Order: sequence, then C-alpha cells, then structure tokens
Amino acid sequence: MYSSASVRSLIETWAAENNIGRVRSFHASLVGMVLPNDELEVKLQHTGMVSGRKIIKVEVRNKETEDKVLE
Repeated sequence: MYSSASVRSLIETWAAENNIGRVRSFHASLVGMVLPNDELEVKLQHTGMVSGRKIIKVEVRNKETEDKVLE
C-alpha cells in the first residue's frame, strides 16, 4: 500500500504540477512483491487526453530484478 501511495504522490507532483485537485482518479494494481530496501523504478507515460484531462500510465519495477510490482 505504501508503494501505491508513493506513486500517487509522484503523479500529483509531476503530472498534476503539485495541484492535487487535478488528479480526478487513481487506480493501481499491486502485481508483485516489494521488500524493505528494494529500489524501485517508476515510469510515467502520458498516453492520451479525455475532455482536456491527461491520462497517465504508471509502471513500477524492482530496479534489481526488473519485475513489475505495480501498474
């Protein structure tokens, strides 16, 4: 759950330019295990627009194993 909250914070900071109100919804699926001290790599991709709102695709991978842990 911490990973999901951290990713949402990154989206609010970078994709929504620190304006929390610009994040209309957020959905994440935890698809892998994260252990303490794991380094994660986060990729944000602007995939489209709907009614002037950005659609951002998120992918988080374990930096060492390259396993996907959140999407």
